[in-house]
Amino acid sequence: MVEIGLLGVFAGISVATAFFLSFHLIGQLRHKNPALLWLGLTVLAIGFRVAKSIVFFIMNSMWPVGLSIGFFALASIGPCYLLYIRSSQDKSLKFRYKHLKHFVLPAAGAIACFIVTPHPLETTFYQIATGVLGLYIAIAYFLHRKHAYPSTDEKQWNQQTFILLFGIWFSFVLQHVTGTMIYYAYGSMIAALFIFNLFGRILKQAPVFAKQTQLSVPDDVLEKVRESFEREHIYLSVGMSVNLLAGQIEVPAYQITKAVKVLYGKTFPEALSFFRVENFKARIAKQEHQNLTIEYLAESSGFKTTSSFYNAFKKETGLTPTAYLDSISLKSA
Repeated sequence: MVEIGLLGVFAGISVATAFFLSFHLIGQLRHKNPALLWLGLTVLAIGFRVAKSIVFFIMNSMWPVGLSIGFFALASIGPCYLLYIRSSQDKSLKFRYKHLKHFVLPAAGAIACFIVTPHPLETTFYQIATGVLGLYIAIAYFLHRKHAYPSTDEKQWNQQTFILLFGIWFSFVLQHVTGTMIYYAYGSMIAALFIFNLFGRILKQAPVFAKQTQLSVPDDVLEKVRESFEREHIYLSVGMSVNLLAGQIEVPAYQITKAVKVLYGKTFPEALSFFRVENFKARIAKQEHQNLTIEYLAESSGFKTTSSFYNAFKKETGLTPTAYLDSISLKSA
């Protein structure tokens, strides 16, 4: 019992450290690197998950609301970390409603835990969430390996966060496979060690990487990007992305992103939408295209779906495609 109490104190200190660290990342460093919002939320979720473990192995029981919070935290670690990796690789990435799909499992599972507790199913829910976390870590690592980072420091930092998160995930797996309360407590201690490690690394080197915004874009890169958009019309390719273009013209993705900003004052996705809308407008104005449907012309202009075309067209012109057609018909009459 004394051993469990000592482990509880040690893990409790790590929870306080995680909460302080998340506040530091979100409140103090996020303005220098917006991606750190998601890293801060990842650390916050880890803190709540470890806190749930501490209450469980000390009290040997858990209230339904505590299990729900613990599940939501556990199931949110993976989505938050994946969004951190994506945001650190694409500085223009912003939160969209489509990202909410990653938090359906955390919300649904938290509600389910509250309803079924006490019941053995709650353990099954936690095991599923732990497995899904492992899947998110694998996806994040795949994105990390294929990305061309602008600096070695940033690449090494994300490599370190992956190792730390993998260690924390392993500690959660250990809690499930051991089956005894003392080893459950040791699992929390292992997670605590990785939290302390992350805390030390951030104090030693804050991962702001502000120098990237000061990098200039070489003239040959600007010319390659300009040629890709204005002569080769890469925007006509459905599914075109900055990473795909990077492979085609052998230029790092981050330089392409900066070049597009310099050339057109837009993010890469915004530039694609702009050129696609302009292409549609040029096509629809031609007499030989008058009998073609809007949907066909949108697809041939590079839009993947009709809805994405309508949204982009309204954003660029302030009109729906139909209203735009009516306006040019009136002008030509």
